[in-house]
Amino acid sequence: MTLEGAPPVDVVVATHSREVRAALFIALNSIPTITIAATATSTSELANYCHAFHPDIAIVENGLPGSPLAQFLREFEHLDSPAQILVVGGDDAPRLATDIGKVSVLHDVDGLLQAILEPPASTESQ
Repeated sequence: MTLEGAPPVDVVVATHSREVRAALFIALNSIPTITIAATATSTSELANYCHAFHPDIAIVENGLPGSPLAQFLREFEHLDSPAQILVVGGDDAPRLATDIGKVSVLHDVDGLLQAILEPPASTESQ
């Protein structure tokens, strides 16, 4: 992972557990190109912040209170922002990402940091 020449990245973080929130903040604050635009504690706050701040990435802890996370993912599936949604944790999380190209399910902070620092795969024809 290299940060040289990396573009700035705006992130919305949505968590419900103190441990995940602390780990994310420590990891994200160690990357100078990342700005945490907002933090949410429910799916409704997450949706509002994504509409208001147009983040590049939404990092979402599985099991977030509010309406079902799958509903949020479907709502934002075809919108430009966030361009990438990273769902952290939970054994049932992989089913949330079924057929949604901008959603990735991650199980650890290292995988999360790598997903943030590496641009999403291009969908252009070669």
